[in-house]
Amino acid sequence: MMVNDVVGPCGAARYYTYANLAAYEFMYQAKHPSSYLSFSGFLHDYPTIKLANPDSLIDVEFGCVYVLLRVGEAMLPSGYLLEKTRNQFVTNALTHRHLSAEQIKATQDHADGIAKQIVRYAASDGYIKTSGYPRYTPI
Repeated sequence: MMVNDVVGPCGAARYYTYANLAAYEFMYQAKHPSSYLSFSGFLHDYPTIKLANPDSLIDVEFGCVYVLLRVGEAMLPSGYLLEKTRNQFVTNALTHRHLSAEQIKATQDHADGIAKQIVRYAASDGYIKTSGYPRYTPI
């Protein structure tokens, strides 16, 4: 996707950071591993990500990749191209990983909630202002 959008290093780092932050948050919300900490209080204005009772049906491995794709879809200019990949990923989870339709739905709902909150947080970081500044041109 970065090639399609001709994204510079700063923009690419931003997209990767938010997508991976969403995957981290998914893991943190779903499993609460003792080695994971919330980013609330560490990152400037980072929201407390809250979701209504995480379901025991949630598949963490599937969810971490799924939420990463959802954030990419939402943030990248050519993110709509990830829809086909996401749909294929869901199909593979049903056929190869043998997840039930209920597991898929519960995981997708959880991931979509996290993705929306992360994208909202990303929108508040001021990047839109900086991307409109004149570019540096070497003399």
